[in-house]
Amino acid sequence: MATLQSMLPVPMLMKETLSSWYTFITKLALKDIRPYIGPTSAAFVIAWNDLKAEERQFVQNTFKYLIIENAEVVERYSNEFVGLETIAELQPYFARLLALRTHLSPMEHLDIILARTANDNLTVAELSLQELKEFMISNQAYILKHASDDVFDPLVNRLAGSLWEIACRDGDGVDPLRLLAYECIGRLGAVDPDRLDLATKDPELIMYDNFGSEEESIQFALYLIKDILLGTFRSTSDIKFQSHLAFAIQELLKFCGFTKDIIASHPVKAVPTKTRARWRELPSHVLEACTPLLEAKYTRTSKSIRPVQHPVYPSKATYREWMQDWTAHLIDRVSQPRAKAIFDVFRAVVIDKDVGVARHLLPHLVLHILISGDDADTQNIREEIIAVLTDQVEPSRDSSGDRRLLCAQVSLLNCCCSRH
Repeated sequence: MATLQSMLPVPMLMKETLSSWYTFITKLALKDIRPYIGPTSAAFVIAWNDLKAEERQFVQNTFKYLIIENAEVVERYSNEFVGLETIAELQPYFARLLALRTHLSPMEHLDIILARTANDNLTVAELSLQELKEFMISNQAYILKHASDDVFDPLVNRLAGSLWEIACRDGDGVDPLRLLAYECIGRLGAVDPDRLDLATKDPELIMYDNFGSEEESIQFALYLIKDILLGTFRSTSDIKFQSHLAFAIQELLKFCGFTKDIIASHPVKAVPTKTRARWRELPSHVLEACTPLLEAKYTRTSKSIRPVQHPVYPSKATYREWMQDWTAHLIDRVSQPRAKAIFDVFRAVVIDKDVGVARHLLPHLVLHILISGDDADTQNIREEIIAVLTDQVEPSRDSSGDRRLLCAQVSLLNCCCSRH
């Protein structure tokens, strides 16, 4: 899917890409098609205006296959499609989808849209946010009615919570999402936060035994796979970056004891009962994504970590450079066997284009090295945090506001983690 998405914007490859996309969709078993409906429909809608007549025919044939020829797909997965109403040639398919949604109340319709706005695929999320904005415009009275009592309706809580979470989303290509989220927040209005009952996410996993426990280390590896890596793996359209992520997931699965024997009808090696139980407890979407990687053979070109000068922050012009270089340096300082086995698989990931993974790893690296590193490591971390925070009160001339703010947020998070 990442290959198809990355090739679609290339004019000379559009026809061949859409032809391959149609073949991929039609050859895929219907039971396995759900994860691809959102990204496929979103990519087609975004690309539509750039397509020639022959290329548009491939798009229409794909929608015809999904929506008309396979009614069972529409019945089960109609909510996965992004809005098609803005394209005249796709109106027959939109009408079919709309017919399935006519029984929905405004609240049910809103829930469907909100679910799609949280999609890992940025194109799906962006189109869904545009759809949400239109919904809020056309249903403004309905929304304001639920935000006018002493205690807000749960609808307002879900809407506000989702929008604020999107506004805080980070990574490459998320700026359009944030801008759309701000527009929707403006449509919602200045709701009283004291009357909101917002659910909070569970805090990030803290390694209380500092990788001394095998069980805790495996739980941490599973946390990295489920909550950090898979979302980025599914959302990126960069093939090289996706292969780096796939390698990290592949190696972490091995660390957890998951091999192809766990899905084989006649395993070569016996799989411990505890490992099988751990595999069965994983959510279905995680199993769907991880199962092919049990037999994968991704490799990584070994790269030496470039040396850094401490503190790292003053010599880096951007938040990205600082995050990548400091995280990579800390990975190189890990020596405890279990911790090294986990963090070492991220060497290529943290120096690639997206710093989202590095941002999640950094607090855990800081905490581990403060506990297990030598005095020089501890002093370097202390100097790094001081350098970032000093730039808040005495900013250097070449330091941008975004760089100072983002780096300070990360440093404060590291300070909080170190207190644990």
